Order: sequence, then structure tokens, then C-alpha cells
Amino acid sequence: MSLDPAAVIRGFGAGLAAAAAMMGIQALAWTRWGHRAVFEWTEAEAGTVRLLGHKSFRAALVLNLLAGGVAGIVFALGLALLAATPTAVLGAAFGSLMWVITLIIHEPVTGDPARGAGVPISLVSHLAYGALLGAFA
Repeated sequence: MSLDPAAVIRGFGAGLAAAAAMMGIQALAWTRWGHRAVFEWTEAEAGTVRLLGHKSFRAALVLNLLAGGVAGIVFALGLALLAATPTAVLGAAFGSLMWVITLIIHEPVTGDPARGAGVPISLVSHLAYGALLGAFA
């Protein structure tokens, strides 16, 4: 497998752009239902405690954005491995996989079960992330 470095850069950029859009959806949910409705932000905030020794909402948002960029690279690598052309459908499938992973890791990372309004919010935001990632990559 030969990987074009430009594909990795495109994947990272597409991941950042898609994550920013995803965070817009999450911000709407956060203002309506509060902090626990956005699983990804609470997971990232738990990560800041491990990295910085204290909670930092701003750092959590940066971590969430960077995770979107890194996931974009993973998506680009997967496309290269499969010799597939990026599409919104493939991206949405990838977003669905990311959603399942989020649900699996949520309780071990945060101590709270993945339930309530956060479940559909996470699904919708991951589908949007994936579809945009597929369109941008």
C-alpha cells in the first residue's frame, strides 16, 4: 500500500472541519440539555483531568477537535487501504462506528452510563461528522 501524504493531510483537515460542524450540533444540545447531553465533551473533559491534573472545558473542546482530525486521518488511511473513493455514505458508516465506540467507552471514561438525551445527540452528531468527513476527504 502506497499512501499519498496529501491524503493524510486532507484527512486531517476534513476531520477538523467535520468535527467543528459536529461541535456546532453538540453546542445546540448543550445549551438545551446541559453538559451531560454531549458525551464527547464529558469524555474529553475527563481526558483533561488525566493530562492536566484538572478539568478544563476549553482544553476538552480542543481535544475533541483534535480527535476529529485524527479520526479523519484514520478514515483516509482506511480509504487508501480499501482503494475506495470517499463518499458521504462511507463517511456516515465511519461516523456510526465512531458512535458505537463512544457508547462503549463512555462509562469507563466518565463514570456515567451512556443513556438519556446524549445517545441520540451523539448518533446525530456522529452521522453528520461522518457524512461531512466523507464529503470533504
